[in-house]
Amino acid sequence: MGEFAIMIHPHSTQDLFQTFPTLSHFPRYLVKRTSHFLPPLMIRELSGIHSPHGKARGNLILCPLTADQLLILPSRVSLAKIGAGLRKAEKSGAGVIGLDTLTGFIWNRGATVAAHCKISLTTGSRYSLYAALETTRLAANVMGLQWQKVSIAILGEGDGAGRICAQWLARENRYITLWTKDQAGIDQLGREIIYESGVALKVTDNYTEALSKADVVIITSFSCLEDLPVSLLKPGAVICDLTPWQTFAAHISQKRQDVLTLTGGLVDLPGNPAWDPAPDSAPAKIKSEWVEPILLALEKKYEYFLHKGDMNIRQIEETARLARRHEVLLSGFYSAEEILTRTKINKIKETALRKKKSGLQGLSM
Repeated sequence: MGEFAIMIHPHSTQDLFQTFPTLSHFPRYLVKRTSHFLPPLMIRELSGIHSPHGKARGNLILCPLTADQLLILPSRVSLAKIGAGLRKAEKSGAGVIGLDTLTGFIWNRGATVAAHCKISLTTGSRYSLYAALETTRLAANVMGLQWQKVSIAILGEGDGAGRICAQWLARENRYITLWTKDQAGIDQLGREIIYESGVALKVTDNYTEALSKADVVIITSFSCLEDLPVSLLKPGAVICDLTPWQTFAAHISQKRQDVLTLTGGLVDLPGNPAWDPAPDSAPAKIKSEWVEPILLALEKKYEYFLHKGDMNIRQIEETARLARRHEVLLSGFYSAEEILTRTKINKIKETALRKKKSGLQGLSM
């Protein structure tokens, strides 16, 4: 049986209250100020995962530092806390540990953390990107869009995740625009895509040109977040935020109630997965960013994967193959830590439809 561990952190003090309800009796400022004195905690065990080709079990380890503390505290403090969590994972028998998206990004795609780890380490980037692209396709269908005919805008750079998104999407879509401030290397990407799929990639540094006709928008870089004009987004559009801080997702959800904003997918694991202790939500569903270490444990393929900008589409394809092999299935959406229910999505669709009928675009209703 494969063994894994997943290290997570609370995005806010509210997450700590949800994990440890007794803390809600204390002032919020006090909990936040004292949380960095807490040791990493093994908060849940996940067992019962089995596919036709493997079995796995593992533990969820909480690093008690919130997202802003990871950024503000001295690096030696946060790195020591993460190192203690890694040692806890090693003692639990894990063969691979997964870092959540933000932790891996802050620490040089996980490379800094790897020096403190004796077991395999992954930032989960490969499955997370695959799941984001597939979730976006599913969400477009739910919103009533014809996937092969949608107009797609990719906001970011022409390398890394931006490159992979363009290559992957060009297999099924012909209307793809890449918005980027730095067009170095874009010509090479364009030649590769037209050779592989026959699609001519449109490139621009103009927001209006990129967004005004886009049915689907995928954000892969922080470079576009400073002045992104959310008013240009079409009612009923699907937005996928791939940035570690998910800044855009939170911002757009507040400004526009007529577009569907995603940050990831929910996943059904094979077998009879169960948390101990059991959370309030359905135990079989987990976030897509947690899946990669589980796949590696099912395969007993304990390897390092630290996203240093050299991720390529072949790695995404291999991860997708492993997910199919082990019957790991996407089954839902979430946005900025909120699960998007069918009721929530229907409300977004209704709001978008009213805007389209009234001829409004970009105004909150």
